[in-house]
Amino acid sequence: MFHHTKFGKFGDSLPADLDGNVPEEGDDWREMNWDHGGEDISDAAVAERLDRQWWPAVVAEAVQKSVEATAALKKWKQINASRIL
Repeated sequence: MFHHTKFGKFGDSLPADLDGNVPEEGDDWREMNWDHGGEDISDAAVAERLDRQWWPAVVAEAVQKSVEATAALKKWKQINASRIL
């Protein structure tokens, strides 16, 4: 996981937990601070559903949006390179 601010303004659309951490492949939602809308995540059936359905979708979105944010940040840096120095 990494913090959404790694991408500056380009990280605002990344799915992040309540602390601003964005998941990557191999991360576990249990190690992050997600708002589960009052669901009892200690319930085995709820945790299994989160593992099978919710979490893979969150990670896939985070990976896709991270690629997009990386490209946008790279482009911004290229355009603004002379102003940064």
